[in-house]
Amino acid sequence: MLSAPDTSLPLASHLLSTPPSSSGRSTISDSGTLEIENGEMALAAHRVDAIEKHVEERLPDNHPTEVGDAEAQDKKSHAGRATTLAYKRVEEAWDDKAYKYKIVEATQSGVGDLDQYIFVARDRIDRTTQDKTTFIDIKSVILRDVLREGCRDFRGISLTGDTPTIDLKVVFHLRSFLRCRRDTAVTTRNTLSQSHLSLFVTYVEAEFQSTDKQLCGLIERNEIIYDLLWALFEPNVKVFTTCAGTDAPRCVLYNHHEEGELMDGSKFLCLETRFLATNGKFFGESTTRINIPFFQGAKRIDFLPAYPLQYHQDCDGIAQKLIKNGRRFTSLAGIHHRQYEGVGFYVNNKGEIVKHHVDGRIMVDAVGFKEQKPGHPQPVVRKTNPRQSTPTPTSTVDAFLRPSASRPFDFQAPCLYDQPCDGVTMSLKPSASHLPDSQASSPDWTGLLSSDSKELEDEDLLICGPTVLGFCLSAKMFLEFAVDHVRDITWSPSSYDNIKLPEAQKKAIWALTQMYCCRDKNPSFKDFVQGKGRGINFLLYGPPGVGKTLTAETIAESCKLPLYTVAAGQIGVDPVRVENFLTTTFKIAGRWKAILLIDEADVFLAQRSDNPQINALVSVFLRELEHFDGVLFLTTNRVQSFDEAMISRIHLALKYQPLDQEARKAVWKHFLDQAKTSRGSPDTAKLADELADTKLNGREIRNTVFTACSIAEYGGTVVELSHLENLIHAREQFQHDFHGAGVVESLNSYA
Repeated sequence: MLSAPDTSLPLASHLLSTPPSSSGRSTISDSGTLEIENGEMALAAHRVDAIEKHVEERLPDNHPTEVGDAEAQDKKSHAGRATTLAYKRVEEAWDDKAYKYKIVEATQSGVGDLDQYIFVARDRIDRTTQDKTTFIDIKSVILRDVLREGCRDFRGISLTGDTPTIDLKVVFHLRSFLRCRRDTAVTTRNTLSQSHLSLFVTYVEAEFQSTDKQLCGLIERNEIIYDLLWALFEPNVKVFTTCAGTDAPRCVLYNHHEEGELMDGSKFLCLETRFLATNGKFFGESTTRINIPFFQGAKRIDFLPAYPLQYHQDCDGIAQKLIKNGRRFTSLAGIHHRQYEGVGFYVNNKGEIVKHHVDGRIMVDAVGFKEQKPGHPQPVVRKTNPRQSTPTPTSTVDAFLRPSASRPFDFQAPCLYDQPCDGVTMSLKPSASHLPDSQASSPDWTGLLSSDSKELEDEDLLICGPTVLGFCLSAKMFLEFAVDHVRDITWSPSSYDNIKLPEAQKKAIWALTQMYCCRDKNPSFKDFVQGKGRGINFLLYGPPGVGKTLTAETIAESCKLPLYTVAAGQIGVDPVRVENFLTTTFKIAGRWKAILLIDEADVFLAQRSDNPQINALVSVFLRELEHFDGVLFLTTNRVQSFDEAMISRIHLALKYQPLDQEARKAVWKHFLDQAKTSRGSPDTAKLADELADTKLNGREIRNTVFTACSIAEYGGTVVELSHLENLIHAREQFQHDFHGAGVVESLNSYA
């Protein structure tokens, strides 16, 4: 075993094991450096260097290995660095000639004056605003590794490199951690580490003394000023905000911030945050930015667009609500048919949010949304857990500073906000980044897409996204929907029984639909060509208002399937556009296993003739229909010109007759049952008997009852016969004046 000369060891050993002098013996010089008056620590450092140099000289020539060479090189690069137990303050200004920021004070050649200090406080003067920002250039290896440990889970902060730099404002949130490390060094009597950390902690506390006093007074009143917003947001703190499109509450985790400026010169603070999202394939981390505009004077914290969750007036209540929403968010992964009432939105080509009120059925489908709306801003979802610790390289900090089971960090040590300030005591809980790994990290459930995943904890659910991507079936629009307003559907499975059709026809429709729905269990019939002829096609024809559309609606309701309705006018007449529209529509309906209804499909059913445009439309429709995999209902009011090729593609064609007396009576009763006003319900049976002979179709009966109900509500009565008869007379008068005598009778005949 090699050792240093005996004449040096006692002195070196004595100096390294003796605690540093009291703070009263340290002074700050005029040049801005803090020096130790008796110079003992500087002498100790020089003694250690001399011992290491002597040991190296006594090693045999063939002893160095690759590891030894690397260590020797590392020691050589560190020689002369952080040898003066002091810090240096310098100013950095913009140099127009060099076109970069440069330190105003000139440095010497070689290792340089600045490398000898423990750290350098560099005040950068902004070239435009003249605002001062302080950066800490870390020269001490001990201080560097301690700061790396403290910033391990801080997003957007990198302390890589031999002499990294850190913004002083970041250190503001590390003071409790640094004091704990310093106190641990005192306990273990490691003088060198204690002195480096004590110097840094003393400097930091002095720098933030006025900030602490001002912040305490503001926090006491639940207020903040713009210039101290940075102090409000500790890395990884839970931030409360609202969704820009739906105003729904949400919670995110704070990463870091940067200050920006608009074209008009007004400033804003941009927060980068992260949350739990899904792309329809897996859960993971995504980021979003929140802007806080500049404001004058003090402002209530909970009036900010975003603020730490702990300052919410009902912190526990809103947290429980967000966890509930998060559980619903995870259950909506994949494709789901749901009810929605609230605001939905999308972002147009100009980046503007366009809102729509939605009250009806929706399809939740993130993958389908992204396929059909590729231009919509989409969060990038990474297979990482937003709450998971960020792995860092193994630190070279002394072993005695590492936490262990026998000597854990004392994270409950007093910090700034545990101290009374003007008679008020504030307490801020330590963030997850200052907790041991076993407490700070969460399970790695990333990559999963399971609605009942037991690995998701309440802390994960709390930061779930506030919206889901999907399609509004009534408005025919892809939108984002607030999770809080998504509800399960209350079905009416018996609605199909109310359809007035011959019993044989009703059973045939039901049987064919059920056969398709159960085909996966019993794939008994296939076409000769794979992928063709897998759908079920119905043709419903007859006069208006006899229940053709209602048939498709009630079948979907009874089978608990989505109903995707398309009007022929939406499709257009351009063959290229029609082909693209039908391809997309059939693909979406098949993906959702929806019943597709194409209403008033006359133009696609017409007999091909000399008209090339009509021929092209029919050909395109026939080709796309051949490959449709789903249940399709086609309705038309005319069958005089019907293409022969379409007949072979129809599984069941049903003719709807005009409503007879019994059918009209049933329709009147059905709608009158719903015609309740604030004064009560009408005499449904009596009114239905009185009006059964009136020759109206189903749609006209519905509109008449709806209008009568509105008139009765306004007049403060129930729906009476006079209300209905007046409306029927007005309709007949309009038909007589517009079409001439006899048209009412002709409308009720069908050949």
